[in-house]
Amino acid sequence: MKHLGEVDCFSHDNKAAGFAPKKYKVEFKEGSMPPELMVMDCIKADKLKLDDIATSQMWDFSILKELMIC
Repeated sequence: MKHLGEVDCFSHDNKAAGFAPKKYKVEFKEGSMPPELMVMDCIKADKLKLDDIATSQMWDFSILKELMIC
């Protein structure tokens, strides 16, 4: 891949693909491993409905209320 370098594809079907870039690592107490990246099929939505976990991972909280249905 152009920006990630060599990757392992650990999962794929007609709706998503999972990749692990070999040159990057995430560190844990137990050791390190490549980050897992998912590329998923697009969906059309008028407004987003995010659960608490997804909401906590938003980077730009200033637009969060505009995107939410509830």
